[in-house]
Amino acid sequence: MWLTQKAISELYNVDRTVITKHIQNIYSELELNENSTSAKFALVQNEGNREVKRNVQYYDLDILKNAGKISHEIACDKALTEFEKYRVKQDKLYKSDFDLLLEEME
Repeated sequence: MWLTQKAISELYNVDRTVITKHIQNIYSELELNENSTSAKFALVQNEGNREVKRNVQYYDLDILKNAGKISHEIACDKALTEFEKYRVKQDKLYKSDFDLLLEEME
Protein backbone atom coordinates (compact mmCIF):
# COMPACT_ATOMS: atom_id res chain seq x y z
CA MET A 1 0.00 0.00 0.00
CA TRP A 2 1.37 3.41 -0.99
CA LEU A 3 0.09 6.69 0.45
CA THR A 4 0.92 10.36 0.02
CA GLN A 5 1.76 12.57 2.99
CA LYS A 6 -1.69 14.11 2.63
CA ALA A 7 -3.37 10.69 2.84
CA ILE A 8 -1.25 9.71 5.86
CA SER A 9 -2.13 12.99 7.59
CA GLU A 10 -5.83 12.36 6.98
CA LEU A 11 -5.47 8.80 8.27
CA TYR A 12 -3.95 10.03 11.55
CA ASN A 13 -6.03 13.23 11.62
CA VAL A 14 -2.99 15.52 11.94
CA ASP A 15 -1.54 18.33 9.87
CA ARG A 16 0.58 17.30 6.88
CA THR A 17 3.58 19.18 8.29
CA VAL A 18 3.58 16.80 11.28
CA ILE A 19 3.82 13.83 8.92
CA THR A 20 6.57 15.56 6.93
CA LYS A 21 8.61 16.09 10.10
CA HIS A 22 8.17 12.47 11.23
CA ILE A 23 9.16 11.09 7.84
CA GLN A 24 12.24 13.34 7.74
CA ASN A 25 13.21 12.10 11.22
CA ILE A 26 12.74 8.46 10.19
CA TYR A 27 15.10 8.95 7.25
CA SER A 28 17.64 11.18 9.02
CA GLU A 29 17.98 8.71 11.91
CA LEU A 30 18.34 5.86 9.40
CA GLU A 31 15.37 3.94 10.82
CA LEU A 32 14.28 3.15 7.26
CA ASN A 33 15.86 3.41 3.83
CA GLU A 34 14.26 6.20 1.82
CA ASN A 35 14.88 4.47 -1.52
CA SER A 36 12.99 1.35 -0.49
CA THR A 37 10.08 3.06 1.30
CA SER A 38 9.23 5.95 -1.00
CA ALA A 39 8.70 6.47 -4.70
CA LYS A 40 7.47 9.14 -7.07
CA PHE A 41 4.51 8.25 -9.24
CA ALA A 42 3.20 10.32 -12.13
CA LEU A 43 -0.26 11.67 -11.43
CA VAL A 44 -2.36 13.22 -14.19
CA GLN A 45 -5.13 15.58 -13.17
CA ASN A 46 -7.36 18.13 -14.83
CA GLU A 47 -6.77 21.75 -13.95
CA GLY A 48 -9.27 23.86 -15.77
CA ASN A 49 -9.21 22.85 -19.44
CA ARG A 50 -5.82 21.18 -19.39
CA GLU A 51 -4.32 17.96 -18.12
CA VAL A 52 -1.37 18.40 -15.80
CA LYS A 53 1.12 15.64 -15.03
CA ARG A 54 2.89 15.84 -11.69
CA ASN A 55 5.31 13.52 -9.93
CA VAL A 56 3.88 12.88 -6.47
CA GLN A 57 5.86 11.31 -3.62
CA TYR A 58 4.25 8.18 -2.15
CA TYR A 59 5.32 6.26 0.94
CA ASP A 60 5.23 2.52 1.61
CA LEU A 61 3.31 0.86 4.42
CA ASP A 62 6.62 0.47 6.34
CA ILE A 63 6.48 4.20 7.13
CA LEU A 64 3.21 3.61 8.98
CA LYS A 65 4.40 0.44 10.71
CA ASN A 66 7.57 2.06 12.01
CA ALA A 67 6.12 5.41 12.92
CA GLY A 68 7.56 6.41 16.26
CA LYS A 69 9.65 3.26 16.69
CA ILE A 70 13.41 3.13 16.91
CA SER A 71 15.87 0.32 17.40
CA HIS A 72 17.24 -0.59 20.82
CA GLU A 73 20.71 0.58 19.80
CA ILE A 74 19.44 4.00 18.67
CA ALA A 75 17.39 4.35 21.87
CA CYS A 76 20.45 3.55 24.02
CA ASP A 77 22.57 6.05 22.09
CA LYS A 78 19.94 8.76 22.53
CA ALA A 79 19.58 8.00 26.24
CA LEU A 80 23.35 8.14 26.74
CA THR A 81 23.60 11.44 24.86
CA GLU A 82 20.80 12.99 26.93
CA PHE A 83 22.33 11.69 30.17
CA GLU A 84 25.70 13.21 29.26
CA LYS A 85 24.02 16.60 28.67
CA TYR A 86 22.26 16.29 32.04
CA ARG A 87 25.46 15.22 33.83
CA VAL A 88 27.41 18.21 32.50
CA LYS A 89 24.71 20.58 33.78
CA GLN A 90 24.58 18.83 37.14
CA ASP A 91 28.37 18.94 37.50
CA LYS A 92 28.32 22.71 36.94
CA LEU A 93 25.62 23.18 39.58
CA TYR A 94 27.06 20.74 42.14
CA LYS A 95 28.29 22.10 45.45
CA SER A 96 29.99 19.78 47.89
CA ASP A 97 29.31 19.85 51.63
CA PHE A 98 32.71 21.49 52.05
CA ASP A 99 31.78 24.26 49.59
CA LEU A 100 28.48 24.82 51.41
CA LEU A 101 30.29 25.01 54.76
CA LEU A 102 32.70 27.60 53.38
CA GLU A 103 29.79 29.67 52.08
CA GLU A 104 28.14 29.56 55.50
CA MET A 105 31.32 30.76 57.16
CA GLU A 106 31.61 33.81 54.89
